[in-house]
Amino acid sequence: MAILREIWSKDILDEEKHSTYQYVFDLRSRLEETCKLVEESLKQSQVKAKAHFDQKARSRELKAGDEVLILLPTDSHKLLMHWKGPFEILDKTGIADYKVQLELGSKVFHINMLKQYFPRDSHTTGDSRQHPRPDNDCEDVAAAILEESDCDQEELEVSVPSCVASNRETASDVHICPDLSQSQQEELRQLLEEFRDIFSDLPGATKLAEHRIQLTDNNPIRSKQYPIPHTLRDIVKSEVDEMCRMGVIERSESPNSSPLLLVKKTDGSNRPVVDFRQINKVTVLDAEPMPKTEDIYAKLAKARYFSTLDFCKGYWQIPMATEDCEKTAFSTPFGLFHFVRMPFG
Repeated sequence: MAILREIWSKDILDEEKHSTYQYVFDLRSRLEETCKLVEESLKQSQVKAKAHFDQKARSRELKAGDEVLILLPTDSHKLLMHWKGPFEILDKTGIADYKVQLELGSKVFHINMLKQYFPRDSHTTGDSRQHPRPDNDCEDVAAAILEESDCDQEELEVSVPSCVASNRETASDVHICPDLSQSQQEELRQLLEEFRDIFSDLPGATKLAEHRIQLTDNNPIRSKQYPIPHTLRDIVKSEVDEMCRMGVIERSESPNSSPLLLVKKTDGSNRPVVDFRQINKVTVLDAEPMPKTEDIYAKLAKARYFSTLDFCKGYWQIPMATEDCEKTAFSTPFGLFHFVRMPFG
């Protein structure tokens, strides 16, 4: 206190005391200035964080009488949450709080715990006899789950994917030998146009035969699934989805299971192959002899024109017998499937 009195009264202090206490006051001033800078920086950070947080925020408002789903714990585990409902809103109790009628009484929930429930239209819930299904064997069906923060309701658009795979190659992609005359080329083009439905990169399906599998042992055969690297899982997923779209495979509940693997083709692409070696061990083999290559060449000895036709996934153009489909089941990281067309592997 004596030192402070001397400073306030402007009495002469020795140099040592003056420098020590002047340093303390200077330090205090610097700390105050630093605190002001920190406060300003925090305000700027808060404004920036709020702008980032509110970037996808949408104002939502409900009214009394609306039906909502509530995010509540499951009956089996209190730490697991799922949407329950629908429940009716009784009243709005705050800016973002709503009173909801539950099965046993009512309770107030924040709007972040609520999602508005939209019942189906009457024409979708009526008697199917009043609204008969079309005669088409295939219908376009789509489902989507969109977070409310993804887009406004006015901007909501859902594209319905087609259930039919599209052609990437057609009859116009057939290579015609330039050594043929113009009339011959034109005649060949007309022939290609007449049968353009068979020139496609999508496998067809014959009705002349079906593939059957006869086993010596009817006990289920289950093989361990091969591990698939994470870098190839997207490729496996796309290949499985493509086979489903082409109608080659379908979901299965078979007791059999063979492993799936990817094989590199000469063009660098991947081919999904199923390891059926365990099935092949108990398969009754067909002793029908294969034609000899020499005999085929001998029949073509006097031929002048040669055409090369490559079956598009020829195995997949032969349907499987319905009772034998489950024998071709194979496992993937995305579930169990079986072939409805003849597999190779």
